[in-house]
Amino acid sequence: MAALNSDMHLCRETATPPLSEIVGLLKKQPEAIEPGLLAVDGDLFIPSVGEIDLVALSKGGLLMISTFGELTAHHLGRAAGIKQWVKENANVLARAYSKTGLSEKFPVRILFLCAEIDPQAQLLMSLIADLPLEVFRYRCLESAQTKWLTVEKVVINKKSAVSARNVVIPSPESLLTDEEIGEFFDAEPSGEPEQEFGDIIDHDETTFPGPYFNS
Repeated sequence: MAALNSDMHLCRETATPPLSEIVGLLKKQPEAIEPGLLAVDGDLFIPSVGEIDLVALSKGGLLMISTFGELTAHHLGRAAGIKQWVKENANVLARAYSKTGLSEKFPVRILFLCAEIDPQAQLLMSLIADLPLEVFRYRCLESAQTKWLTVEKVVINKKSAVSARNVVIPSPESLLTDEEIGEFFDAEPSGEPEQEFGDIIDHDETTFPGPYFNS
């Protein structure tokens, strides 16, 4: 049996810091998610979907990262909305990040970072495996006066959606009904006419529905 490295330390899991602190750490050290990841923007608001905490460049493509305390089925429903919004605003994104090294036909990935995953969300993850969505979990570890934030990728496939660590087995009462699942995949039009990005500005109004980019 090999001897343990003398630089190795024992640590324990401790309470996670506020979500705002998690986002701040992520913006400072995006490479903790993936080597070579470069933060190019933050606090990007997508109408009808929500906020993207960090936009990062990854191998010529964009990675849209949102953070949550507990990931719910409602949060997972945003992934399809983000994918659709990116498709409709690809030209705008290309112009906004053209100087960051973005490739001409850039791929887009979506990443949700969370501390916990509720049982319904874990069930739904196996049904949306075809989306360009990745889920990571974070934990806070402490040794003496030093703290670390660790991240681990959650495996998503059509047969199962399990973490490398904690497996949650939902009770029968928590199972999604067909109607609830259908809400996340409803392809019916909203009743409003589709608009091109350049047509959504109403010059008689003072508000602009998005997208919003930092300068």
